[in-house]
Amino acid sequence: MEFNWSKNNLEKLKQDYINLKKENKFQNRKKINQELKMIYEMENILNSSEKSFIFLTAIKYIDSSKFLPKTTLTNYLNIPDFIRKWILNASKILHNFEDNFNSKSSLKMNLTDQELVELSYDFFNWLNKYTLQINNFLNPKQKLLKIIHSKTYSNYSGVTYPFHYPSYQAYILLKRENTIIDFITLNHELAHGIYFEKHSEYFLNYSYLTELEGSFFEFLSLEFLKSHKIITPDIISELDYHFTINGIENIIDFYFVYAAIMTYKSTKKIKIEDITLKLLKHDLPFFINESILSNTLQNNPKNIAKYALSYLVSLDLEKLYLKDPELAFHELEAIRHNFSLSLKNLLINHHITFMEDYYTNLKEKLTTLQLIKK
Repeated sequence: MEFNWSKNNLEKLKQDYINLKKENKFQNRKKINQELKMIYEMENILNSSEKSFIFLTAIKYIDSSKFLPKTTLTNYLNIPDFIRKWILNASKILHNFEDNFNSKSSLKMNLTDQELVELSYDFFNWLNKYTLQINNFLNPKQKLLKIIHSKTYSNYSGVTYPFHYPSYQAYILLKRENTIIDFITLNHELAHGIYFEKHSEYFLNYSYLTELEGSFFEFLSLEFLKSHKIITPDIISELDYHFTINGIENIIDFYFVYAAIMTYKSTKKIKIEDITLKLLKHDLPFFINESILSNTLQNNPKNIAKYALSYLVSLDLEKLYLKDPELAFHELEAIRHNFSLSLKNLLINHHITFMEDYYTNLKEKLTTLQLIKK
């Protein structure tokens, strides 16, 4: 059975949002406009051919004069100081980072779309959580999941589109690569579909944790594969390495943005030589060149911070899960659904300790995967 969205459903959803915009009594117009834009993007996905498809949210920027984009500077300065400090301190933990991982295994796994979905069903049954929501998302008759196989659709492996009006509903896009990562990505996006229901980016910096459930469910997916012996231990290590590198790269990218801004503040230009000197001064083994710097500065620093912080928080939840799974889920839900505390106090009150124990779990992860200098 085909997994796809319904044009009729999207058209009805679009009309609902257009009608909401016309109602002067509706105050959250910014949120309505954002979600209406997502509908247009989804329609573009449905209507475009593989060759012509482009994500509407893609950022295109070429900084030929090496001046820092004003939006990059503004977005970086708007990140709370304590979040910047947490991520930059994490970069210091990487002073002895070295990629010694020996890749031996292929991640290829030839599953049909239906088999992939059934494996995800098994995963959530194993968790014994969220089964009603998952049945809704994965039922092809509901038209909430679209699976594509083309390599021309962008670098995204998955996207979740959450809509909150007139009632909550999320749509999921999965780009398959015919590897076991498809299974993990699907679970990542399903977690977003579950947790976005009570999330609002307008509460107290909570948007910096919107990747938390995704990172945590990547870990849970590995635990499921491990416990059911679906793949070999070598492939488990390969996957663990893959997702660890993703987390580390966001920490490193955030440092690059910080270093670029520091050089800009002192010289009003971004000089690759100055950034290289800063890396040497802080004994950080990060490689950078013009291409890497340009690509990094194309990204919104807030998005980089979101992925980096979510990864660091997830590492603490993962360690907690191995001791007490129910408590880990309780803390995840408390962190993602409680908007009454400041973000800083909320994390400290719910077993998130990396800022106090000096990133113990990150250090252990680097050691386990042999990502340190020999």
